[in-house]
Amino acid sequence: MGDGSSIYGYQESGLGAVSNPDTSGFISCATTGCTTVHKPNAASSKINYVHIVGMYLGATGANSKVVDLTSIGHSIIESNNLTLGTGGTSFGIFGDTSTGGFDGTNTLIRHNNIGLNSSGDACVSLAGVFNAVVIEQNVCTLAPAASLGYVFKKDSSGNYPDNDEIYGNDCETSSTAFGQVCYDIIGALSITFGPNNRCEKVYNCLEFPSDGSANGIHVLDPYLSISNTAQVLPNEPATATVAIDNNGHNWLPSMHYGMNDLGGDNLIGNSGFEGWQNSTSLYYWGGVSGTNINQAGSGIYAQETSAGANPGIDTYTQGTFNVRVGDGATAGLGVNSACIQVDSTREYTLMFRVASASTSNNFRPGFRFYWDANCTEADRITTASSNARVLAPVNYDGTSNSTGNWQSTNASLTYNNGITCNCNVTGADWQVSTANAWTPTRNFGIVFRVPNAFSLSTTVTHSMRVMLLENTAAAGNFVYFDDAVLSMGPVTPDIRNAPVRDSGSSAVYGSLAVSQHLNQGATGQFAGTVALVGGTATVTFPTPFASTPVCVANDQSAIATVKVTPSASALTLTQASGTDTINWLCIGNPN
Repeated sequence: MGDGSSIYGYQESGLGAVSNPDTSGFISCATTGCTTVHKPNAASSKINYVHIVGMYLGATGANSKVVDLTSIGHSIIESNNLTLGTGGTSFGIFGDTSTGGFDGTNTLIRHNNIGLNSSGDACVSLAGVFNAVVIEQNVCTLAPAASLGYVFKKDSSGNYPDNDEIYGNDCETSSTAFGQVCYDIIGALSITFGPNNRCEKVYNCLEFPSDGSANGIHVLDPYLSISNTAQVLPNEPATATVAIDNNGHNWLPSMHYGMNDLGGDNLIGNSGFEGWQNSTSLYYWGGVSGTNINQAGSGIYAQETSAGANPGIDTYTQGTFNVRVGDGATAGLGVNSACIQVDSTREYTLMFRVASASTSNNFRPGFRFYWDANCTEADRITTASSNARVLAPVNYDGTSNSTGNWQSTNASLTYNNGITCNCNVTGADWQVSTANAWTPTRNFGIVFRVPNAFSLSTTVTHSMRVMLLENTAAAGNFVYFDDAVLSMGPVTPDIRNAPVRDSGSSAVYGSLAVSQHLNQGATGQFAGTVALVGGTATVTFPTPFASTPVCVANDQSAIATVKVTPSASALTLTQASGTDTINWLCIGNPN
């Protein structure tokens, strides 16, 4: 092929793609030995204005390419049916300026149908100087294995694709498989995803750059089907500038320049340590002792009064109580939260307040990560600690009374690191500067990402527990924690417990205050009135209690005693007068 070369077919569907193909009226390359359409001697010169239109093109063998655009620019690849070779790591449309160093600018790739066969295949892969390239209204059918759709990346000399447009393309698969990515923008500058790029029934739709110098990724109104396993592959570190604007069918929040800058909900329940069953039993939290978690608090932690002597009078933290951690002799004791579901593509911020009995007392926050959604101990992540990292202190910096915040300078999360908690902790111990007092500078914060080494599904975090640990093996080694907040992105300034959601069973840890009325979700759910018939009445609860509730009743019509006989599913009322109206009320989990 030389400058201005063109090969044209008149039948876009190609061999075998229609019920009665015309086998003699079109040009095709689908025989053994015809492995690629390419520029010979791509390392020595470049050609332009190549048109390949209406062809049925098929490569053979592993590591093959159907159309190789290396050292070809200003060209059109349009309305072709491209079939990859079998054996793996093959390409439909390929280009890499590592060979020759010649740019492939101003090329149009549109209306092509590309079908993959094997693991490692890619529909379109352009590396290096492919600038102002348009990829429009193509169809990519991913192989039922780890495979890629549309890839933009650096070449071996560090050159980026630049100022390219991708719009109206389709990407789907017959069978979802781990490692599938439709739009793999792992290294590019100023790439615009125009409207209506589509992902359907794939494992991952988008992968953003892992290189912080690859900036300017703009995604407009993608179609992100809920049939996809994940919309964004949890790449690390996701440091490039990314903007997503969604106004159509989408399942991502709109965000500009990385992450939403609004403080999120507190994801921790009983975050003020106000809810206690007794002085050594916290609601929502368990005790940490070595590798064991969710233990009773006795000997590990205990309830302390915020206004008491340990620590001093607390005018800065909320509520009545804080939690004292430590037993006076053992390092590595602490408390662990209940299970929290997380998104491994996002950043999180943990903040908490702390005082101690001595300035020599050490403490650390810890995190135990799981690759299932339910914090199953067998699914704990123990080999991906390098991907659990502390991020730069963007929102929390300084120790002045005006900011009231302190950011960790321990720029890593290390697995265990001397604390036998089977968890990730900061790279060094933390200490307070003053003992036995709360001050505005006692707000400690850490911004971090969870493990997301995406080479294996078992190294992607889906749930976690927060741990607050004391780490001094000395007498009097007590640390006092209060007001813990965990948010996606920046923390909310409104330090409250995790919100009570509008569905499912929710728990309130601590006292419940209702400013107006307490209303039932259904008539007769836990209270009501009923008229006796022949001296008796039976009330069936719309939703049965888990166990027999405690119930009380009184007679509206007369001063008379009512016999109350409850069960988990119903309440029987008996009264001698026979026809009176009775008020009743039942509360679950008595005693």
